[in-house]
Amino acid sequence: MSDLDFLKEITSLYSGSGKENELVSFLDKEFSSLGLFTSRDNLGNLVAKNYTEGECDILLDAHIDQIGFIVTEILERGFLRIAPVGGVDERCAQAQPVIVKGKKDFIGVISSVPPHLGEEKKLQKIEDLTIDIGLSSAEDISVGDRAYFYSPLLSFPSGRVMGGALDDKLAVLVLYKTAKLLGKTSKNVAFLFSTREEVGGQGAEAGAFNIAAKNTVAVDVSFGFLPGCEKRECGILGKGPMIGFSPILSDELSKKAVLLAEKLDIPYQKEVVGGRTGTNADHLSISGAGSKTITVSFPIFNMHTPVETADLTDIDNTAALLAAFVREV
Repeated sequence: MSDLDFLKEITSLYSGSGKENELVSFLDKEFSSLGLFTSRDNLGNLVAKNYTEGECDILLDAHIDQIGFIVTEILERGFLRIAPVGGVDERCAQAQPVIVKGKKDFIGVISSVPPHLGEEKKLQKIEDLTIDIGLSSAEDISVGDRAYFYSPLLSFPSGRVMGGALDDKLAVLVLYKTAKLLGKTSKNVAFLFSTREEVGGQGAEAGAFNIAAKNTVAVDVSFGFLPGCEKRECGILGKGPMIGFSPILSDELSKKAVLLAEKLDIPYQKEVVGGRTGTNADHLSISGAGSKTITVSFPIFNMHTPVETADLTDIDNTAALLAAFVREV
């Protein structure tokens, strides 16, 4: 399966926080086919390891949940009241096509009050919006069902891709490529595909506790530089992985990752924050007895929207860096 086919498959498997089972089943099969030992835990995390005994030398984590919506009320004429699951960008929600996962799948659209009728420039909260499924009733949909932006993956000749849920399914692709690049190694390596990151990171905390790794890498997306953004807070698409530096991260491992990237001529960027990283690293580093943890990210445009955009060369370089990092640490 090509990288693009793999990414199309995993982005088509909708996996809202707490609803990741379908994607977990697919990944279980794919990582088992690479010769790894797979298991699931009580929070629905998938773990793929190259060992059955001994301590974990290094853990690589990518979260598998995506932002979305939950149905909170069914109104007259089939309209659905919703609430966000995760940090959905409210500015992009109105008038977007969605897929509602009821007893069967329904394509719908999030309502939008025309500017002629609404207060000028007023941004509606998601809880005030509704989904129209184009039917007079919603008898096959229940309160508590999930909905997602309907945004199939698109690829460009430039090597960039655009779609929904690239946060953090691109990191899942990175770990898939890393596992293939790594092959056999003397290190005990675990891959954690963690749940519920978008609503608090519970999956990563529980998963890391069970694995108890000596060293950990949280792999996630970060902010790509666009007009209107601060350069110091962003990375540049196509310029390689972003190695994290933060008081909660291991300065030792971050510096090792930089030296390794320079040694191997892998392009990289530094991502510096003054405290919490906003990624699973905040949980992975302090789970159980703690683990030396770093972040290795890559920039995307339009985070938490239906049109997240990334450069696939960053995916290749991130996987190359991670495979080398596992061998060296």
